[in-house]
Amino acid sequence: MEIALTKEAVKTMFHMWSNKNEVDFVPTLQIVHLKELTVPAGCSSKWKVVMSDGAYLMTGVCSESLSQHFETGYIQNGTVIRLSRFNIEMLTNIKKICIVMDAKVLCTSMETVGKDHRDVNFIWKRED
Repeated sequence: MEIALTKEAVKTMFHMWSNKNEVDFVPTLQIVHLKELTVPAGCSSKWKVVMSDGAYLMTGVCSESLSQHFETGYIQNGTVIRLSRFNIEMLTNIKKICIVMDAKVLCTSMETVGKDHRDVNFIWKRED
């Protein structure tokens, strides 16, 4: 089964207004890096991910509802996901992050699509 990533999804996400999820836009992305974040005792784990559309990268933080999938290894490097609910947050005047609230796993492990990925936050701050 071949799964295609959404072309230019990261660029589209980067140009979205903060806290505004476009209902008709449901991108398919690949996780190319993940890391568990340090959280206070008693809180559910949170995960930082770097997602790719095959050309560009965007950093994201996944909601607590997805934590179990990371802890069991169901979501790992190479996993392809479809974001059904997400928000784009402005961290600084030039850096954005994706808050992933809900996603569907389409493929648990796939060879990384694309190469020489570029971080969207460093590209469009110069091009805009």
